[in-house]
Amino acid sequence: MKHPVMSAARTDNQRLNIEEFDKRETALRSRPLALFVELTQNCNLECPSCRSATKFRPDWNMPPEVFDRVADELFDTALLVDLRGWGESTILKGFPHAVDRVLASGARLRLVTNGQVNNRSVWDRMMAANSQVVLSCDAASQDLFSKLRSGGTLERLRRTAGDLVRFRDEHGADPHGLSLYVVVSRPNLDELPDIVALADDLGIRQVTFAPIQIGLDHPWHLSHDLDGVRRALDLSTARARELGVRLQLASSLDVELNLDDDVKQMCMHPWAYAYISYQGRVGFCDHLIGMTKYTFGSLTESSFEDIWNSEGFRHLRHSHAQDALGDEFSACRWCYLQRYVDFEDEIHPEYRRHVVSTDTRTVLWANGGGSCARQTFLGDDQAETPESRVLLPLTVKSSGVGRA
Repeated sequence: MKHPVMSAARTDNQRLNIEEFDKRETALRSRPLALFVELTQNCNLECPSCRSATKFRPDWNMPPEVFDRVADELFDTALLVDLRGWGESTILKGFPHAVDRVLASGARLRLVTNGQVNNRSVWDRMMAANSQVVLSCDAASQDLFSKLRSGGTLERLRRTAGDLVRFRDEHGADPHGLSLYVVVSRPNLDELPDIVALADDLGIRQVTFAPIQIGLDHPWHLSHDLDGVRRALDLSTARARELGVRLQLASSLDVELNLDDDVKQMCMHPWAYAYISYQGRVGFCDHLIGMTKYTFGSLTESSFEDIWNSEGFRHLRHSHAQDALGDEFSACRWCYLQRYVDFEDEIHPEYRRHVVSTDTRTVLWANGGGSCARQTFLGDDQAETPESRVLLPLTVKSSGVGRA
């Protein structure tokens, strides 16, 4: 059975949620259409651009009673459930159980994973249900992969991708439901066309690029090499069309390269998305996973309905509707500068016309599209590790930018 299964409850909730979003209502009768359930903040890799390594901590895993409560109350009306957080969900012994709970509900399962754990029986069940699996891959060579994905190997990702492709094709699942997701930074610009070719070699038909979220002064920030970004985008676009791989941008790679007509005009996340942290706190955005300051209450203290229509959520929706985002929502301002459709079109069909990909656009960047000053996504909270300043150092020159 292919998911999502459009039951009466799910169909009614989607209709009502879109209606309330279109009217910009702040108190909602509908429930979220997309859920992001953070099973853990533990990870099996030590990526230098993400966070410093730490030992496995059981207290960073979602308690079973919290997960079961979320599943019981929210899965039946959600179109999509994404089992990820600020960690790697596949390392958990309970991950297969979480997968089965989502599939049993009829919601479409989505997973973003580093692909270092290959669980064939889980992939078989997921592909049979037409689930989405997004493999995070920032390099096409083992040398760069081992630096950007410290502790991981390209060969393990290849094995995982190979089994996923096999099950996808056996079950006739959506060919674009399995994809590579690439965080673009200056260190991997030259490998972007090769990552597209890697996807084709693996049998993966979609690749998504998104810019690294890091301080403006950091040498990895893309603004320091816009000529390199343009060149990499053009070469990657040509390679994608040659190989029949869809290349999509989740956002522009720099505000100066914006396709202005496609930059998000109104974000539906405060109305349609809910992030449940491993602690049971409730937030509103998959781009703000791991950030307690962007949550509005805990399921250990309040009901979901009370949090969903709390003063904090209502203020968030009103601020978006009035285009009056204060400093407490500074991350949202970045999205209104650069964000395109990521996968919102999965739950709101009107968003499909703004998907930026090689299927829909001749070129994926424009010259001088952005007149706004650049800003970092998370401001002072931007994740950065000392290792990222040392690893693959690039020099920001005073008169421009060049590579060391």
